Amino acid sequence: MRRIAEHAMLLRDRTRLPDGFTPATEEFQEGWTFVRSGGAHRLGKKIRADGGLLLSSVARPSHGGTGKTQEAAIASALRLALRRVNNPLNVVQIGQIQVTTYPWFVVARVVLCPYQIQQRPLSLVRDEELELSMLFAAELAAVTSNLVAQASLSPEFSAPVD
Repeated sequence: MRRIAEHAMLLRDRTRLPDGFTPATEEFQEGWTFVRSGGAHRLGKKIRADGGLLLSSVARPSHGGTGKTQEAAIASALRLALRRVNNPLNVVQIGQIQVTTYPWFVVARVVLCPYQIQQRPLSLVRDEELELSMLFAAELAAVTSNLVAQASLSPEFSAPVD
């Protein structure tokens, strides 16, 4: 079993990475793989060079786990914490590991720092959604100006005279 340490990076399976960037990875569990070299800084530089962004999440999912050894307890806690990482977050960095050893078992707590790889930072909204919102805004402006014009002609909406 791989030694799991703070600042290790994991990628969700089928995460789209920049062209030409294929980091050495090692299978973990439940759809996640370890990135063997580099951290969030290196990954972020490569993604920015490709025109994307590495967006950090404010959420810090964590979970505890138990095992007979320190490594088993950390792996258990990591597996359970990864289940709390929602889509579209597809990269995590292990932020903190706390281990407490008891005579017959070990308890570990893992805190994750999730990220999302955003391929096209300028297109945060799909083109179809943007076109629809622009059409809606144009129609809303037309209706609003029409209502204002009607209200100004109506005697019940006229301004009070002193």
